[in-house]
Amino acid sequence: MKKIISTLFLASLLMACGKTGFNTLEATALPGTNDGQGGGGSGDSPLPSWDKVDMDGFPSSGAHKGKLVVFVDKINQSLLLVLPIPVIIPNISQITFPNLDGAYLTTYKADDGSESLAINVPLRHVIKGGAFAGNERLPNGDPLPFVPSGELPGFAIDLPQMKNYRVHVYVGTNVAAAFVELPDLHLPIGGTLPVRNSTKTKIIGAIGYVLPKAAYNGGLYLAAQIPDEMAAVIDDLIRW
Repeated sequence: MKKIISTLFLASLLMACGKTGFNTLEATALPGTNDGQGGGGSGDSPLPSWDKVDMDGFPSSGAHKGKLVVFVDKINQSLLLVLPIPVIIPNISQITFPNLDGAYLTTYKADDGSESLAINVPLRHVIKGGAFAGNERLPNGDPLPFVPSGELPGFAIDLPQMKNYRVHVYVGTNVAAAFVELPDLHLPIGGTLPVRNSTKTKIIGAIGYVLPKAAYNGGLYLAAQIPDEMAAVIDDLIRW
């Protein structure tokens, strides 16, 4: 199973790299974003509506171009990070993240019937942040890509029956990220590709591969950042 996962992921990421490799995104250069540590900004509309929240995120290039990887669940009021790797735990329902109330790993089923792992994070943790202890970087000590501060409160779970497969989630104000350790995967190139909203007017995230470093595993990385104006609308709409 692990070799199948590695082969599929290797093929898709090599297709995404192409001949020139991944780009590196710097979130500090993007308008309408923040460092994940401050407030949610302010909107200018007197009539907040979910229609004004365009947080359906799609990679703009690579093998996963056009596939949904970021999604705001308006009914359950949560942010969904969809990880484009096969479901490696059969019949997974929910695996909760300790100390992050309401957050869990689950299965996401796309319109075409394909299934991927996904992380569900309640919007109440993202829009105003939470009183979480301690910021963290990637397990190898590198800053979190697409997070200007490079670190956020972090939480992790081990995948049942999958030795050394570990899922990390990071949550700050208007930003969330996920990193899945893939110890059986060794790619020659690392980096990120941009994730844009459905209207392609904003870069709202980044997706890519983190290279192994010393004794630390490489793996899949996905981040989403809610623009200030959308965060202000969500702040008015969700149940606190």
